[in-house]
Amino acid sequence: MLAGLLGIGSVWVPAFARKIGLFAIALGGLYGYLTVQMTKALGMQVLRFHVLVILLFALGMQGIRFAESYQSYRIVRKNHEEALEARLAELPIMTPELSAELKEELEVNFSLYLIEHYAALGIGKSETLAMTCLVLELLLGTGGACAGLLLAQRSGGRTSSRIPSAAASESGG
Repeated sequence: MLAGLLGIGSVWVPAFARKIGLFAIALGGLYGYLTVQMTKALGMQVLRFHVLVILLFALGMQGIRFAESYQSYRIVRKNHEEALEARLAELPIMTPELSAELKEELEVNFSLYLIEHYAALGIGKSETLAMTCLVLELLLGTGGACAGLLLAQRSGGRTSSRIPSAAASESGG
């Protein structure tokens, strides 16, 4: 739940604070740190297999962030497209063929969103490079979560590789 909230909430962070790569690391680190601190507050230990689950949720959180950003991008582009179509419809040279061609040009897809998102990196119009940047940013976010986990663990907690046996828990309680 925390991953979903952070992923969706990160969409409203101002653009100047969402530097490519760095924001993914910071968001992942925050998630990893908060998850371990919440686990400690509940009096539980973070087991090693929990770390894998936490890292998968961190990856999912980055995916949610991109999905929500893409939705916002589509809404803005759709509004601009409708305004442009309304203004162009008033022109006498606008034919149905030209209108269809314009709609095709303005069609929004995820690849176009990624190309515009990573335009500051100078990737041009390469969909392959845009997808590669996306994968790298997802991995950076997961690495940030790993760093947040380590930081939280070093601040007083332990990660155990053992799962308490059922017999030990029955005899203790």
